[in-house]
Amino acid sequence: AVRESRPITVTDGYWNLGVKGDDFEVLFSKLYGGLVSYRYCGQEMVKRQPKPNFWRAMTENDMASLQPFYSGDWKNASMFSSYKHEHGRKFRQPVVKVGEDFAQITYRYHLPVKPKKNVTVTYYINSDGWIDVTAKLPKSSDVGELPEFSMLFTMDSRYDRLRWYGKGPEETYADRDHARIGLFENRVADNMARYLVPQECGNHVDVR
Repeated sequence: AVRESRPITVTDGYWNLGVKGDDFEVLFSKLYGGLVSYRYCGQEMVKRQPKPNFWRAMTENDMASLQPFYSGDWKNASMFSSYKHEHGRKFRQPVVKVGEDFAQITYRYHLPVKPKKNVTVTYYINSDGWIDVTAKLPKSSDVGELPEFSMLFTMDSRYDRLRWYGKGPEETYADRDHARIGLFENRVADNMARYLVPQECGNHVDVR
């Protein structure tokens, strides 16, 4: 689809950076190191600041193969990544690029793993309110098997419906994707399997 190009306004302050379009407002924090607010048509869409994530609930197969033992550093990385200067307390300024109809903000996070790794997260704000998010992590096999590489976006519970174009309607995985392609809709709660012990669930592959 062709996106309509419209002018945007970028306000760069000491603590925050704001991007404003016709129907949306995005606020980035330099002090807290990330996106802290996204308002579309007056509605706040983000409950908590998005952050890089490297961990997931372990399955029975994971427990049997001792993956938590060999991959434990990645749980620390999910919980304690820092945007501050390495070995210091001063916060690191994001890298900002601004055009007439776009803004690009890039943060770099240090991960508490050995050997040391950094992950970069770039938010590209289009003038129509779409935000393209890119996360980059260098080769990491020397840390341990990576359970997951994603971004956590926490939304308010009032957003309780899910619609996707891909495989479904049941959950699908790389080794469990014998499902049909289509447009599906259900409740967010329908994607939570009622396991006695928390495990990964609700995944959907080949989503467009």
